[in-house]
Amino acid sequence: MYYSPSTKPRVTQQPVRQPGRSAAKKSGSFRSELPLLLYCVIVPLFMEFLVKIVNKTAFSGRIFLYITLFTVSGGLLVYLICRLFPKRAARFGVLIAITTAEILIFATEMILYNTFFKQYQGVNMILDNAGDVAGNGFGGDVIKSVFAYLFQIILLFVPVILLVVFNRRIVKSARPVKGFRSVVAIVMLLTYLLSLILVYTETEGDPSDKDYYTASYTVTDSMERFGILSGLRLDIKYAIFGKPEHEMETIDVNPVKPDTKKPDDTKKADDTDPANTGDDTGGGTETDKPKEPEPVNYTPNQLDIDFAARAASSSGKVKELDEYFASQTPSMKNKYTGLFKGKNCIFITAESFTPYFVSEEMTPALYKMLHNGFVFTNYYQPAWGVSTSDGEYSGLTGLVPESGTNSMKRTKKNNLYTSLGNTFSRLGYFTEAYHAHSYTYYDRNETHENFGYQRFVAWGNGIEVGAPNANPGVTKTWPESDLEAMQTVIPWFIDKQPFHIYYMSVSGHPLYSFTGNRMSSKNKDLVADLPYSDSVKAYFAANYEFEFAMEYLLDELNKAGILEDTVIVINADHYPYGLDEGFEGNEKDYFSEMVGHKIDTNFERHKNGLVIYCASMKEPVVIDDPCYSLDILPTLSNLFGFEFDSRLYTGRDVLSDASPLVLFRNYSWITDKGMYNASTKTFTPNDGVTVDDDYVKQISSIVKNKVYVAKQILETNYYDKLFGK
Repeated sequence: MYYSPSTKPRVTQQPVRQPGRSAAKKSGSFRSELPLLLYCVIVPLFMEFLVKIVNKTAFSGRIFLYITLFTVSGGLLVYLICRLFPKRAARFGVLIAITTAEILIFATEMILYNTFFKQYQGVNMILDNAGDVAGNGFGGDVIKSVFAYLFQIILLFVPVILLVVFNRRIVKSARPVKGFRSVVAIVMLLTYLLSLILVYTETEGDPSDKDYYTASYTVTDSMERFGILSGLRLDIKYAIFGKPEHEMETIDVNPVKPDTKKPDDTKKADDTDPANTGDDTGGGTETDKPKEPEPVNYTPNQLDIDFAARAASSSGKVKELDEYFASQTPSMKNKYTGLFKGKNCIFITAESFTPYFVSEEMTPALYKMLHNGFVFTNYYQPAWGVSTSDGEYSGLTGLVPESGTNSMKRTKKNNLYTSLGNTFSRLGYFTEAYHAHSYTYYDRNETHENFGYQRFVAWGNGIEVGAPNANPGVTKTWPESDLEAMQTVIPWFIDKQPFHIYYMSVSGHPLYSFTGNRMSSKNKDLVADLPYSDSVKAYFAANYEFEFAMEYLLDELNKAGILEDTVIVINADHYPYGLDEGFEGNEKDYFSEMVGHKIDTNFERHKNGLVIYCASMKEPVVIDDPCYSLDILPTLSNLFGFEFDSRLYTGRDVLSDASPLVLFRNYSWITDKGMYNASTKTFTPNDGVTVDDDYVKQISSIVKNKVYVAKQILETNYYDKLFGK
């Protein structure tokens, strides 16, 4: 049949269906899943290793394996979360949010590590310190650090930029291949399980990697080993559900020194007249000379507390502490017990102090105090987790600061019966505490009066220029002047004997530059000829202000006729981390430059100086044993003749028969036998010393006990259980 063009029926051609095409559009293919999968896995790996390289933290094959496996399993979880959303736009939004959160986490850890703490920070610490840092004069330091690490921060943002630019290639619209998510979930679980198997079977060292993952968890050490995201995951988990607890072993943590090396062997004082504070008549014939003094049977420094009886009626953590203290050996009173009884006491925590800047020519006041009185040749101030605040806490309580929290802030409502301030207050002393910077920083306005100080005065509540009775007052600069602070506060206490004063210094605070540090610029001319880089010169210049403050203090005490009746204690809060390589962009290790050689970062970096000085001591008393900030409180308690219980402290009276032990945040330690590096799991004995195979394990167990007990004292408010209100 013939049709005209106008009447010919139309035939619509149907597309030819090729096998598999429609299925591909509906469920996608492996190739369509690969970009999203790789992005979720590679991006956190990139960030983990970038920040690790920038921060120059520990690296080894096993650490690489831990971080890779934990991060891969986490990345696969992110992929599965994204695939829960069927619409591409929703998946894209979720992935943008997760990637941005990862960037903020890594950038925050990098900035805080290289600005204030030289340690990683957990969630509680970041939230707890954010307001302090931003609102108390340190916001400028954060901004400077951001600019110092701007390139590295930009690198962290590269993944999110790539995601925005190539979002349709990375986040495709096709549905996943049937069963593919199940395969990914299985791989994720197997990878995570393999990670745990590797960790839990690594029992070498004390603590082992298994310990750092569980009972010996600390934010920094765990993040260094397992990655920032895994460390943060553990931090959140343990904050919610509690951390696995260390099981204490029944090992005496305060053994007595062997007779071959008693503390008195290293002292220069006369046996019958400690520190030569009395008269030396001398002379006389052979027959006139006094006979050898009879040996003194010293009694223990302990209170009348029956810990065993308490343990029989207590429960939980308190019972555990009672049992622990019942097993301890108290240290003995000694010839220095009560040497300073009735004297005034000024306790100073010195910001970023180190004896390496002290010399007889440049800093005569500090030199005099460091090299007279009690002289500590092997003293350490470990850097704990919360910089200055933990430095204060360790010195004022004699306890290990708890990891992952601000221990000082947690004492606000605790009974601090054993502190110097409370003890001196019970003895009728006038007690006050001062600081030249903000009175609210680290909540000192809420914590320090609880330590027994009748008043805490700082900038903003009475020490500043123009405040009532503040003459001359402290000028608002950054940092503020310790000299102005001393000129202001000394009239408040010098005629109120007996007194105990606490002062937290500030002039030595980083940054160390002649443009960003008012104390450095003020004293710039004094360091112009020193053979150091500008950063080290700026550190010296800033600390000149602290030297001037100490000169003024000694002069005023002398003018008042009470210099010989006043004990001055100076302890660093931490080493000068502002001189570290990488701190806010520092190009080199300025601390090593100042010391004169490349320092060991596990031990030597924390070696410091302690002042316990009284002008009434005519000869120095040299302490060669290793000791540290946790030893200060029990040592001073003995020197001032307090009635105290030596079993209740992490540290020891260094003048007693207790064996020396210095422990660090990462569970490394030093004794009179040698030092154990927990990071490298190696023990280095002192020259000529041999120890048996169980020595390291024994001391490491003691260290774990001490850390655990200090934590429980804080968390249970244990001193309140012992001493009441």
